[in-house]
Amino acid sequence: MIKIVDAKLDQSKEVCKFLSLNFNRNCSSYINIFKFYKLFNLKKKKPPPLGYILKNNEEILGFIGILSHQYFEKGNLWVLNMTTWIVNKEMRAYGLKLLMRVIKNRNCIISNFSPSLEAEKILQAAGFKVIDKGELLVSTYKYFYLGITNFSNLKFNKDVVASLRSGYEKKIFNDHLSIGCAVFSIEFNKKKISFIFLNCKSFFQFIHSTDLGLMQSEKLWKKICFVLIFFYRARKIRVDARFLSKFIKAKKINSKKMLLFGNTKPFEKISRIYSEPLHKYGNYA
Repeated sequence: MIKIVDAKLDQSKEVCKFLSLNFNRNCSSYINIFKFYKLFNLKKKKPPPLGYILKNNEEILGFIGILSHQYFEKGNLWVLNMTTWIVNKEMRAYGLKLLMRVIKNRNCIISNFSPSLEAEKILQAAGFKVIDKGELLVSTYKYFYLGITNFSNLKFNKDVVASLRSGYEKKIFNDHLSIGCAVFSIEFNKKKISFIFLNCKSFFQFIHSTDLGLMQSEKLWKKICFVLIFFYRARKIRVDARFLSKFIKAKKINSKKMLLFGNTKPFEKISRIYSEPLHKYGNYA
């Protein structure tokens, strides 16, 4: 009998084995989906599941993962970030049923930041809206010398977390710092702005800022380039197009659209907190 069930923490080995066999990738990033849930959501009151499994009796035929968090500034709304949507070739027709199971969740926003072209068409047909048309790659060495900043205007790691006034932002920054993200703050226009970047080996991914509305500033990005190349030796930055100044030259490297489902208007500037690629490159040791 074919059915869809909530994924449980104790199913990590069998799910990861299925994903590795069907997607031909290292199992560690799949295991991190389960570690993410245990670290951030296990103690929450009625959290969404870490994903859904398509099963025929006891055999796993498909899986869709969820990296979720509560958006406290919008009435404790849950944000469900989709990841690793895989169904074996013989059961592809059931892939849509997995998606529909995710959509059935209430009082939530659902995102997908890196769908395949095939998945993108399915998601838009299901009612997902495009919030961005791709990622850009910035070379920090082209701009860092134009953003040289007095070291006294910078903070890093725990000092950044301690300086944040918002309890919600404190939690975001502390959570991402705990899995190895780069966390720093810059004084800009008499205002302190804090940032989260993820080291993805060959580049640093922009994850979040305490002022997303200022991310279109050319001067701010030059300062970011200075901090990343001087303190982290980061030569490349990947950033969603909606957050980069049009005056910063960048190469379009990913045409995958970023999609949201639900009441998307208040979330057009939503960042990548608690989402991909955190399960691929985060340190959950």
